Amino acid sequence: MEHRTFEDLHAVAETHRINGAPMSRRERLERWAAALEQQPDRPVKLLRQVEYLSASVWPEARAEDSPLTVAFADPVLRHAGLAGDSLGHAERFFNLSHRQVHFLVCDCHFHGAVNAGRIATRVRMIARRPTLSERWDAVRRAAERWLGPVAARHSG
Repeated sequence: MEHRTFEDLHAVAETHRINGAPMSRRERLERWAAALEQQPDRPVKLLRQVEYLSASVWPEARAEDSPLTVAFADPVLRHAGLAGDSLGHAERFFNLSHRQVHFLVCDCHFHGAVNAGRIATRVRMIARRPTLSERWDAVRRAAERWLGPVAARHSG
């Protein structure tokens, strides 16, 4: 085995320093989109009729060569904690709702063949939307800015 420095490897391969900080939800989703975009014309298989899966089957549902398989093949996502390529793994790791997973990997949203690039676009759409907790934090900060001066006037 030949040993190389990080800088040497960076010149010939995509490399990432693992600094101990966990990836944010947005970073995980963006990484998944980037993995899909490495081969944008690659055909991917979607899961069939996800909306009709029972609660007992949903977490383990998967398909070979699916967008979830692309995510699981990425070493950075695996290192960050992605444990498999099933719907349940995707839901937990990427912090997605059933509805979002359905939007990304169910065959009912696409007619005919679909490629990785189209799925990457959808993953990025979800990544760029603020989560409910991010929205709530923004509302809380705005309320504190607005109520802060009012509360200070009435407390004295």
